[in-house]
Amino acid sequence: MARRKTSLGTLARCMERYPQVLVNVPVPSKPPLEEFPQIRAQIERSQDALGDGARILLRYSGTEDLARVMIEGTDQAKVTREANAIADLVRQTIAESRKRG
Repeated sequence: MARRKTSLGTLARCMERYPQVLVNVPVPSKPPLEEFPQIRAQIERSQDALGDGARILLRYSGTEDLARVMIEGTDQAKVTREANAIADLVRQTIAESRKRG
């Protein structure tokens, strides 16, 4: 800002905003997500469906019994569809792992 002698608002005009979806999935436990190849496969399918302009983040909450699925991308409908697909699989997979464990 100082170097260009302009405001943050002016500099931010070149930034493109992308839709973002956050789905919180209640989980009974927090096993390592790496233990579930089917979840990794769904994330890869979702990334392919959304393209290179999308970003997918899956992690557990540090304070609640939740898995958080966050996706940013260019198409709101696709972002929502893929976030829900991942969330549904996480919900199903974590619940099943608890029944077996």
